[in-house]
Amino acid sequence: MVNATIKLLSRQGYHGTGLNEIVAEAQAPKGSMYHHFPGGKEQLVAEAITSAGRYVSNKMGGGADALEVAEILTDRLVRRLLQTNFTDGCAIASSTLDVAPISAAVREACATTFADWQDILVARLVDEGAADADAQRAATVVIAAVEGALVLSRAVADTTPLQRVRDSLPHLLSAAR
Repeated sequence: MVNATIKLLSRQGYHGTGLNEIVAEAQAPKGSMYHHFPGGKEQLVAEAITSAGRYVSNKMGGGADALEVAEILTDRLVRRLLQTNFTDGCAIASSTLDVAPISAAVREACATTFADWQDILVARLVDEGAADADAQRAATVVIAAVEGALVLSRAVADTTPLQRVRDSLPHLLSAAR
């Protein structure tokens, strides 16, 4: 159910994804939803966000340096957009926009995920000689630029905004060093 939820959140956001749809996508019995997630949709979404975030964190963590870490995130989103004809974005971003103001559990899962991604970038930048404050600033700008470019790319059904951010990554990151 978690993977089905990630897929649907990436495509439709929190409000566009119903429990019946999640159960159908997961090909699970309806009763299993509340058995595994007694907190309902909010608990399931928070766990899905955490799972998706960890997956991406693990991929980013394999980057040799800060630039490669940021490129891994950007390239992954470009591939996702192209593979899904711009229907699937980022489950974390869509959930943040849809629910963060009204659900503490979902907001916390989103915030933790974005912080984890930034921490990976910060660690690489500090290893490369950046001061902590500069690394923090650069990591925030990179994550915000990538996620913002994802929204723009979906809006225009074109990866150019993400490609432009990717092309700007060396400059953004070198400024921190």
